[in-house]
Amino acid sequence: MSDSVTKLVKCERCAAQASRHDARFCEYCGAELPKAAGARSPAQGAGGRALNLEERFRALREHSDWARLQSFSPEDAGKASPLAVGMGGLFLVMWIGIGGTVTMGFAATGFGPIVLFPLAILFFGLFAMLRGAREYQTFRNAPIIPCAALVVDERVQVSGGGKNSRATTKYFTTLEMENGKRSEFNTIESAAIQACPGDVGVAYLRNKTLVYFERVPV
Repeated sequence: MSDSVTKLVKCERCAAQASRHDARFCEYCGAELPKAAGARSPAQGAGGRALNLEERFRALREHSDWARLQSFSPEDAGKASPLAVGMGGLFLVMWIGIGGTVTMGFAATGFGPIVLFPLAILFFGLFAMLRGAREYQTFRNAPIIPCAALVVDERVQVSGGGKNSRATTKYFTTLEMENGKRSEFNTIESAAIQACPGDVGVAYLRNKTLVYFERVPV
């Protein structure tokens, strides 16, 4: 076994091994993974004194990367993959086909009003899928807003999963802005990997969702 594999951390809750070195949470149970060696530490001021938050925000705005970070726009952040789009379309076609077949089957047997039951399920499924597509399009059309922010906390919401099956995990990040206001944002997985509590950097927000985070060592 190679060194790169043996150095991957294991989940302390379910003992599953992480599949990536940058993994922050267990993909099977959703628990936060142990921190790797060499944890991040904020920049220090004169005499080795740790900078307070106001000084860190000031150092962020004076950083040589500030202009680049303000103009940067991660347009692909949160974009559905072609595979996901294709699977969604296939599921929609299958749903219509199965629902239509069942409905016609009930109608052919002359069961009367009971034919409305599969028809109602068919239309409910179509409504849910169209609503999801509309919400996704609204999200994709929303502008990406860069904000100077401190990562205060992270949490996950896990459903299902076990040692032999992956959990469905939703990520949330609490950010503190320069004005002192703290808010929790839905977070896509890649952004959850990028942000760690205590980090200061630029958060890229789209429709109340953290889609990208770039840490600046201040």
